[in-house]
Amino acid sequence: MKRTALACLTTIGLSLSPAHSRDFDAEGYKPQPRPKFEGVYKKNHALSNALIICKGKLTRPEDVAVDPNGTIYAGNAISGTISRIVLAPDGSQSIETFAEPGGGSTLGLLFNHEGNLIACNTLLGLISINQTGEVSVLTDRSNEEKLTFPDDLDIDSTGKIYFSDASNKYNKLSGMHSYEFDFLEGRAHGTLNVYDPATKETKCLLKGLYFANGVALSKDEDFVLVCESSRYRLRRYWLKGPKAGTNDIFVDNLPGLPDGVTRDPQGGYWIAIPALRTKYIDLVQGSAHLKNSLGHFPAEIWRSTKHYGLVLHMNDSGQIDRSLHDPKGRFYFITNVVPWKNYLFFGTLDGNSIARYERTNETSNK
Repeated sequence: MKRTALACLTTIGLSLSPAHSRDFDAEGYKPQPRPKFEGVYKKNHALSNALIICKGKLTRPEDVAVDPNGTIYAGNAISGTISRIVLAPDGSQSIETFAEPGGGSTLGLLFNHEGNLIACNTLLGLISINQTGEVSVLTDRSNEEKLTFPDDLDIDSTGKIYFSDASNKYNKLSGMHSYEFDFLEGRAHGTLNVYDPATKETKCLLKGLYFANGVALSKDEDFVLVCESSRYRLRRYWLKGPKAGTNDIFVDNLPGLPDGVTRDPQGGYWIAIPALRTKYIDLVQGSAHLKNSLGHFPAEIWRSTKHYGLVLHMNDSGQIDRSLHDPKGRFYFITNVVPWKNYLFFGTLDGNSIARYERTNETSNK
């Protein structure tokens, strides 16, 4: 059955004219066996009653940020526009345009210590938006190389901004779902970078990442984590101590593609899992030949998984200790988790709303 399915996919792929001119050159690798939905991954309905916010009024809000007053900011992965959302105590919701960078996908969002909203924009680079919505470009290069796909960020206590550049080969200019070409090709096109506002300098800390995505600093800022989405893992880059300048795997073999990672003020980290792995996707990963044949339509492969909401919590040692599910996919393709007071806010790359989960429900909904 598996051979028949693969043969059919190969035939379809070979019968189509290439839809891209990106010198597609896949690398095959054999993933570890997928974790089963048991133990810490056991299915639950914790997220099924999350509050849906601004349904139908947002467009692919991959990342959200929340200011100290609880006002929510959501990016737009199509136009780059940033919306500002206010939730009233009575549950009513208001939305307005906060800033218009002028194109690109606005992805990672985070407030710095001065109250400016820092964002990753695929057209402009790393940008800053002041409280009146004025946009300025902080950097569009790293080690003198043009940023191609700025994705996510975190900010340390001195104001340094650590951010990922997901792929130096595929970006929005290659098409809305070009990131899926990167996933399918399976080569290491991503980087981890740091921007120092004191010197205005940007440098690359780590190259050769497999779709560099979410970024999070440790509590003590002695290391920074970066998601490698197409390898189902998180890598750690050491900033201080005897291992400074080296890197290792922090957590591996996740049940889906990790997108955003955020440090939890209550301890540990939250990981957003927008898409689950399937046996067929893992099987395809093992064959460079098959992936080259299917390089015309990765969207049909990578987006074939069912609508499913999933976020994971891991402790400070990199062990997954909690999972929150929405098996029916009422809110799905979750791409980031933002803890704020007693809530978790979620963004998505495949929807028209954001969501809020009340953390007091974690125990009762397991």
